[in-house]
Amino acid sequence: MTALNGRLYFSAVEPTHGRELWRTDGTAAGTVLVADINPGPGDSTPTAFTVLGGHLFFRAFEPMTGRELWALNAGTCGNGITEPGEDCDDGNRADGDCCSANCTAEPNGAPCPDDGNVCTGDRCDGAGTCVHAPEITDGCQPALPRGASLLLAQRSRHRKDRLRWEWRSAAAIRKDTFGTPLTSTGYTFCVYEPGETSEAELGLVANAPPGGVCAGKPCWREHWAGFGYRDTRATPDGLTSIRLRAGQAPGKGRVSCRGSGSKLRLPRLPLRTPLTVQLKRDDGAACWQARYSAAKRNDIHVFKARSE
Repeated sequence: MTALNGRLYFSAVEPTHGRELWRTDGTAAGTVLVADINPGPGDSTPTAFTVLGGHLFFRAFEPMTGRELWALNAGTCGNGITEPGEDCDDGNRADGDCCSANCTAEPNGAPCPDDGNVCTGDRCDGAGTCVHAPEITDGCQPALPRGASLLLAQRSRHRKDRLRWEWRSAAAIRKDTFGTPLTSTGYTFCVYEPGETSEAELGLVANAPPGGVCAGKPCWREHWAGFGYRDTRATPDGLTSIRLRAGQAPGKGRVSCRGSGSKLRLPRLPLRTPLTVQLKRDDGAACWQARYSAAKRNDIHVFKARSE
């Protein structure tokens, strides 16, 4: 074995390719065939490994030329250019961003840096890239059966677009579940359609940041059972109000969201069902959900439904 740029290069036999050049970073996923120099099950039998000037030199057999001197430019990991011997190169030598410190791709599904959107998941694609795909959060508190209504109204002049979501709890909700929106807990409203080629597509994202001043008054206010948000200017994403109310029994906890205007960026109607709606705390500590398998009205102007 010969080391170069944090990896070991070696000769190994595998039935499909014969004895060829391999490399490893010490993990099963990072142990891969570098090149099938003698195509098919024939052997190239790499030997006499030598590192010089960032290159790996070795002798190997190839049918057209016989046994000759070969050179592999293993690249300079961290320069932002994917070179021979690298799976990826994102311009740094850090782990945890899908392209490892040794420029090998981190496993498919591994977590990667958050893009700040709680309506998406942050996962590696197995090829060195962090993907922020729509992701329905597991474990959100469900609505009481038939206990959540949704209205989306879309007009040709989007300043008249509307959103209304009313939700009642299937179980008790404590006030502290809502966090501290007056200072640090923001909320995001997510609408997911079934994907044509994926599990879910993101139809709507609307955020209500924590704290803040709206029209000269605090955006958030606290009351004995919960919290309320009001922003007549509908910034930044079209939400004009949120109401969060605790309850000690099923059906007593309530959540509502309303929005209007062009800042809402409503999805194009009609929508595919089943539709999933989630209101999420931006810190990921809690969320509330309703699912709509059928709609009372679903056309180019209005989506109106009651939850399962």
